[in-house]
Amino acid sequence: MTPGVWRLSLGQRAALASMFALIVAFNFWTATTSELPARPAKDMRSYYDLLANAFLSGHLYLSVQPSPELLQLADPYDSQQNAHYRLHDAALYNGRYYLYYGPAPTLVLFVPFRLITGLDLPEPIAVALLCSLGVLFSFLLLQLLCRTYLRKVSFWLLLAGMVILAFGTTTPFLLRRPQHYEVAISAGYAFALASVYLYVLGFLPCRSNRTVFVAASVLLGLAGGSRFPALLAGMIPLAIAVRFFRNKRYGYLRDRAITVVAILGPVGASIILLGLYNYLRFGSWTEFGMHYTLQGGISARVYKWFVLSRLPSGLFYYLLAPPHFTADFPFVHAEPWLSMSPPAAFPIEPVAGIMFLAPTTLALAFAPFSYGSFRRLKVRLYKVRLYLVASILGGIGLGLLILYASCGATMRYVVDFAPFLLIPALLVWYGWICKPRIHPWLRRGVVYAFVLTMISTVVLNAAVSLTGYSDNLKKGSPQVYQIIHDFFRPLEGALCRIEMCNPELIQPIPGSTMANGSKVLFKWKAMPGATDYWIDVGTATGHGDIYGSFTHGATSAQVLLPSN
Repeated sequence: MTPGVWRLSLGQRAALASMFALIVAFNFWTATTSELPARPAKDMRSYYDLLANAFLSGHLYLSVQPSPELLQLADPYDSQQNAHYRLHDAALYNGRYYLYYGPAPTLVLFVPFRLITGLDLPEPIAVALLCSLGVLFSFLLLQLLCRTYLRKVSFWLLLAGMVILAFGTTTPFLLRRPQHYEVAISAGYAFALASVYLYVLGFLPCRSNRTVFVAASVLLGLAGGSRFPALLAGMIPLAIAVRFFRNKRYGYLRDRAITVVAILGPVGASIILLGLYNYLRFGSWTEFGMHYTLQGGISARVYKWFVLSRLPSGLFYYLLAPPHFTADFPFVHAEPWLSMSPPAAFPIEPVAGIMFLAPTTLALAFAPFSYGSFRRLKVRLYKVRLYLVASILGGIGLGLLILYASCGATMRYVVDFAPFLLIPALLVWYGWICKPRIHPWLRRGVVYAFVLTMISTVVLNAAVSLTGYSDNLKKGSPQVYQIIHDFFRPLEGALCRIEMCNPELIQPIPGSTMANGSKVLFKWKAMPGATDYWIDVGTATGHGDIYGSFTHGATSAQVLLPSN
């Protein structure tokens, strides 16, 4: 029998370290091949570097001065009025710019980097580092639970779990456009998972380490200071604190109270400091600046961030919206509007359902029937504890999913809740695969299904990461994109022969605006083996209500647009 994960050999540890090194290398490659600068320099002007400069200068507002034209507008928060003057998604308050993103990444990464090197830390490097730490602590948490409660889990399952945690959280997509949005999300991800890992580590049987609890609580405070909803992970320390306080076997009341303070004290102090940070900027303990944001579309002054009526659509996009498959490279695209048109006033960006991007999570549907699979020999209590831990983790993920589904839909928000769903899902898979009394053919079927979900997770997430929100790899590193594209050209050609695919449009540039009543020349690249082309010009995708015709082999066509 393959040794359990609690007795890893030196070779197995080396294999895990090598896999993690490959994941880290992939993360940094993805982040640094986008169009954003990735080398440290002075005055980089990225949002978090601007905030670091503000802190080092002794104030909380950004050093960037709002333009006089912006301040003189009748409504500076109106997106049509401020389009040419605003610092996009910055908060404007009392003639100053602020950031609604949490300050923790600035205090932990950007300020120390500036003090040590005298240079600004590029946001792509910060996001790659934080995502790698998130993968590390997610895996350490998974390994800890297996080592304690599921000792029959074999090494290859553990290795596969690391791969699934690296790709199934959709961090590859997040890394493709590593801006300030992604800094806050990746920091919340890394700190929250590190916190949960330490909390569980401190609560292991026959162990109660207050130092570990204090570190976990500090990390949870940093998670909330990066991404406030990440504080929902506090369900774990709350459950632990209640357990310690009520159970007399953990010592006298005074000792138990001190332990509870260690568990909850630092994160409570962090919440107070975060509220004070808000008060000093906006005069309110609960205002992060979102209601003063200069955003596109609806003014932040009237926009409602959390609306329950958005929940059904949000859940569809986050869970069930399939990725769009095409015969042209890179084959997989996150285009949710092709599956269902968003309702009115529902903000939507590229996103695909986690059931497709991380099909491992489908095992959660069988979680209620998996209690008997969570076991450790002769100790029923451990089975109960593992089931409770897994349930709390899943509850955190479900809570975050509901929260963000009521806001809108965008792929980067998946990183907030996906890890808390993936870890319980992996435990369900492990429980079924290692179940003692199961027919061999059924066990093989479960193993094959698990391997297929892992392969699907890696392939789909790697594919959608090649485009990101707006062809970020193609714009940032066109030569790298071309090399990858050339490698897959045989597959692209084969798929095009099976299914008619669309040639790449050269003119007009996709996304450009065309005047009514004008003649527009459409040009596209020739497709291998194509003898003729059909062109549709319409008011919606797939419609030819303006023009539709064969071109008799030509790779261009001139179309007269209607005047209205």
